[in-house]
Amino acid sequence: MAYTAWSVVYGEQPTAAKWNQLGTNDAGFRDGTNIDDNTILNRHLADDVVKLYDNVTFSGTILRKSANQSFNNGTITTVTWDTETTDTDSYHSSGSNTRITIPKTGIYLVGYGITYAANTTGQRYGWIGINGNNSDRFDGYRLTSASSSDSTAIGGMSIMSLSATDYLEVFGFQNSGGSLNVAGGSAAGSARFFCVRLGS
Repeated sequence: MAYTAWSVVYGEQPTAAKWNQLGTNDAGFRDGTNIDDNTILNRHLADDVVKLYDNVTFSGTILRKSANQSFNNGTITTVTWDTETTDTDSYHSSGSNTRITIPKTGIYLVGYGITYAANTTGQRYGWIGINGNNSDRFDGYRLTSASSSDSTAIGGMSIMSLSATDYLEVFGFQNSGGSLNVAGGSAAGSARFFCVRLGS
């Protein structure tokens, strides 16, 4: 039902018809039938109290590994991802299973976590690379010395300005003297890689 304008002048006793119209208008606001699309705008609301945005939907992906992956000693290795926990806009493809590909230019929050098997020798690295560049270790870069017999967890996050078709990968490196597994599966500490669009 459409909203019907309603008014009285000073000193007027509203008629039954006016009271009924007031009740109808009120009911329409409560059930939403009197609020048309794009009728309420930001300027109708108190500054910094409420903001309305059209078509706000989540866009992003969360990836994981279903099984362990072996990392050779002294070699930069690209982490593979074979399981999508969520993927709204084809960020990930099994045909390019190391990558998250950006569907739309904008600002993104990107993060990862990987866990190396226990070993007391050397150092463990992890970082996010853009468009196949595994030498730029700025984004999400972490370096940890293996100082105990426990497994070594590496992770990082970065807010990145990315263009459509850019792709992201997670790289790792370890120098334990032999091969080490990076953990897969669904248990805590297994590898994860995510990307969420924050805006344009």
